[in-house]
Amino acid sequence: MYSIRNKLNVSIITGMIVLLSAVAVFLYSRVVVQIEQVFDTALYDKAQGLISLTEFDEEGLEFDFAEEGVMLEFQTDESPQYYQLWQQRDELLIKSPSLGTTDLPSLNTPLGQHQYADLILQDGRAGRLIEINFMPRVEMDDEEDIDPADIPPVLPIILVYARERETLNTILFTIGTTISGAIIAVLIFSALLIRHLIGKGLAPLSNLARQVSAIDESRLAERLNQNGPQSIEIAPIEKQLN
Repeated sequence: MYSIRNKLNVSIITGMIVLLSAVAVFLYSRVVVQIEQVFDTALYDKAQGLISLTEFDEEGLEFDFAEEGVMLEFQTDESPQYYQLWQQRDELLIKSPSLGTTDLPSLNTPLGQHQYADLILQDGRAGRLIEINFMPRVEMDDEEDIDPADIPPVLPIILVYARERETLNTILFTIGTTISGAIIAVLIFSALLIRHLIGKGLAPLSNLARQVSAIDESRLAERLNQNGPQSIEIAPIEKQLN
């Protein structure tokens, strides 16, 4: 009887562990995808903001975001962000003061496209970057008499923008531990409930098993039921024959 109860408990609880684990993995993976998409969208929007402040005119390339006192997040020592721009992949145009003497990696992104990648920032933090290969906006002064031959050719520019992703990792860790804790709590509660229900459901069978084990050759006339054994009066064989 105990083996039947244990087998039922193990089978049901094992099935619940597998099912709930699959649900937890599915939920976590979906949440991770959505949150990372939001994070990457923020990276893309910030990079597009830098691109909008990049223009090409009769004097050459201008980067309005590089002016002193503008976009302090690229100059501060507290949780800095980073940017770097190349022309033709090998000519460094400009980079953020926060980079110092280091460089951001290049992903060889085709023109008109963008890519994301994780990296370790120069201060040791986990980071994420976006690389965009674009053509700068051309702004020429029509009032000035400029010989087109004096204007340098417009070439593609590669922008790499990076920031820390530790806040994202913290959010994902919190979500993961919350889902895991909820699954464990549900499993513990379910195991106790299943154990109670199976024990209650098998109680009549356990009672019957105890009655059967108590019967010997001197008690063959007892009737088995859920309330316990009952004696049956058996008439002598002579009376039955008459």
